[in-house]
Parts: sequence; structure tokens; C-alpha cells
Amino acid sequence: MKAQLGIFGMMVLAMGIFASPLLASAQTYQQVVSTDIGTLKVGISTEPTSPKAGEISKLKIDFLNSQTNVIQEHIDYTVLVTNAGGSVFGPIPLTHTSQGFVTIPVQFKDGQNQVTIEIQGILFRPVPTEKASFSITLGDVKPQPKEEPKKAEKPTEKKQTDTKDKKELKKDTKEDKKKAEKKKEVKKPVKKPAKTKS
Repeated sequence: MKAQLGIFGMMVLAMGIFASPLLASAQTYQQVVSTDIGTLKVGISTEPTSPKAGEISKLKIDFLNSQTNVIQEHIDYTVLVTNAGGSVFGPIPLTHTSQGFVTIPVQFKDGQNQVTIEIQGILFRPVPTEKASFSITLGDVKPQPKEEPKKAEKPTEKKQTDTKDKKELKKDTKEDKKKAEKKKEVKKPVKKPAKTKS
């Protein structure tokens, strides 16, 4: 009887080990993106699903094998969350996850929160840095007013204007030179004949 319980216990343990990556890969993510190089995919979700500004939320990050979509274990990564150019969370120093997933407490701000995850190692081997970027928007984000595009001048009209301006400039320059020469002529001292004694 003890032998049967031991075998049953081993089977349950083995099933748990093999099933856990399958369960993790079946998780639904709010966003999944491939890294810029494409070696991995990164899935993120927040808890609560709709975070509120100023309240601590959980940012869940899963590193996924890009071909099997199963959790990829042993990842070296950094995380940075910014909003309007300012840091909201991180950057954290290079960190290792043996499980292939991590949960981070983040206090998001109103507006667009940019999450940047950099991967620098997979299965204890350094890799060229790969990035995955996400955007988590809270509250009402007012769109920037767009400027109306200015109408471009026709190139032919511009060339004619440029040509006219150059001709007028040359004309003005020539007239200025002539005036300057006349002034020089007027200012030249006239030599008076020497007086003779009588």
C-alpha cells in the first residue's frame, strides 16, 4: 500500500511539473509583443485589470518562447516604467527569474505609462539586448491638437520669385557701387596750382 501511495505521489508531482508550463502558457494577457529581435515574446497583464492612478497595482510579466508560446525559464531582464518622460518605476538592475515570470508592484500615473522590458540573458547565456515595449494608459488622455498642414508653394513660382529677388539684389548692389564711386570722386581733393611769386 505504501509503495502505491509513493508511486501515486510521484505521478502527481510529475504531472504538476509538466502541467505548470502548460497552464502558464494558457494564461490570457492584456498585451503580448515580440522583442525587437524576435527571440522571445513578452506577455503582460495588470491586477486589477484597470489600474487606478496613485494606487499600487501588480504588473505581471511572462517571458514566452516565441515558437512554442510556453513560459521560457531563466531570463535575465530589466524593467523601466515611465510617464511623460519621468520614471514611475525602475530602472531595476539586471535581475534573473528562474521561473520565467515575475510580478512587480507599480504605482501607475494618469496618462500613458510606457513599460520597457530589456532581455539580456536566456538560459544562463548572455544575449544581445532585446527590448519589448508596452503602453498602459490610465484616465483620459487628451489628444495633442494637430496643426493644420501649411500649403506648399508651387516650386515654379518659388523659382521665379527667387530669380527676381536675385536680379533685384544684383541691381541694388550695382547701384550702391556706382553711388559709392561717385562719392569718392567728389571727395578727392583738387590740386591747386602752385602760386608764383611776382
